Amino acid sequence: MRLSAIRSLAPALSATLFLLPAGLSAQTPPAADPGLATGVGQILVRSVRFTDVDTSRLRIAVDLTLTPTRSLTVQDLRLSGLRFNGLPIFADPYTDPIPLVKGEPATLPPLVVTVNFRDLKSVAPLRDMVSDQKAHVTGTVVADLKVSFLEKLALRSEHPRISQNFAQDVPIVAGDSPMQRQALLAALSAVQMGLDASQSLGGSLGGRIPGLESDWVAGLADKAHDSLFEVESTYSLADKTNTYPIAVDQIAFRLPSGKLVTTSEASSPWQYDSEFLGKIKDGEAKLVPGGPDMHLMPAGPAAATPLVLSHSDFSIEKYGEPIADSVIVEKKGSTKIKLLRRASPYAVCALVLPSTSPAPGLPLAPASVQQQDVWTRVAVFRLVENPAGTGRTVEVVQLTAHRQGKGIHFDQPVDASAFGSPIVTPEGVLGMVQDEQDGTFLPPELASAGPMVQSGHGGTR
Repeated sequence: MRLSAIRSLAPALSATLFLLPAGLSAQTPPAADPGLATGVGQILVRSVRFTDVDTSRLRIAVDLTLTPTRSLTVQDLRLSGLRFNGLPIFADPYTDPIPLVKGEPATLPPLVVTVNFRDLKSVAPLRDMVSDQKAHVTGTVVADLKVSFLEKLALRSEHPRISQNFAQDVPIVAGDSPMQRQALLAALSAVQMGLDASQSLGGSLGGRIPGLESDWVAGLADKAHDSLFEVESTYSLADKTNTYPIAVDQIAFRLPSGKLVTTSEASSPWQYDSEFLGKIKDGEAKLVPGGPDMHLMPAGPAAATPLVLSHSDFSIEKYGEPIADSVIVEKKGSTKIKLLRRASPYAVCALVLPSTSPAPGLPLAPASVQQQDVWTRVAVFRLVENPAGTGRTVEVVQLTAHRQGKGIHFDQPVDASAFGSPIVTPEGVLGMVQDEQDGTFLPPELASAGPMVQSGHGGTR
């Protein structure tokens, strides 16, 4: 059983949106627009350009063309699991809506990515790209669909997405002349010498086969199998004739105490979405009592039977108080709603299993690290769809961050696939991702296993 309503298919340039089977509600909701099931279309990586290099990092521009199979608008388009000759690369998402016209190639703005040399153990893939003037580029294009409220209901998701894999050999532009390419190769050789010296000073690799990523990143990926979970919160909306189950996915992670931490949004997702909350306030949709229910399972591709909140497989403790913003939703008239803010200091949910698992949780960063104003190396996790609906893999993304008010602000945006992820430093967990650019420190009473604020389905202790 998978928790997501969206699946990737094996063919490199095709994607399909899957609706969950009928029968999940008392009455079968109307089907989504059949055109949504045809995929986004063809993705072409036209070229990869080396734009700037120094002793600390390399900047690369990726040129993309998208030819859609139907007219639609996508937003928050991002490349996940992006690799150049096997080298993992993180790319900032496109945040602006992208209107697409059926059959017409759309040239997207250049996607600029940064490779920080300190995060690597080898620059060999980069040298090969410069020498061969080509690279094998693989990854997954993920984008949110900008569709109508009714289509969202039929797709049982507040934020329906498409996911599409690609694998292409792409020309590399590294300088305008052979002399410039030789200079770039010399610079990369100097960087490799520095990496080798650093690894030598740091001791052996402990029997590991040297990879492309730093030991810290490789270690985080290993720990994810025992410490990361996927949480699906499901609630239902009804109109006069139909009932629509809606699902929202988040990440949860295990603390040393054995408790799992996820976002406050997981406990009442509709209160964080202006469109859905506006429809409820207007009376166009009715929130079905009894929600949300939660399904919890280990992150990653391994099959597992989910734990279910309504089966009393675990309980909820709520910490902090989400900030409520007054928002005007415009329609024929206007409706004023109280929209909860994802990035609210110390607002988290803890999921408590009946018995503590023997698996270790992620260690917490010491107070000296939490008190810093700038963190030059943090990592977050993303859940990335595998081909053919075979589950998800965990991707580690490295960022920089700084303190902003009572929270943590990322210098590069992430996307919704990282919501609920721990924010990890080399010394331990700093906090939790709440939205695209912000996270919270963990509440002191939770980090220290102190008294609970709320328990069960929101009841106060």
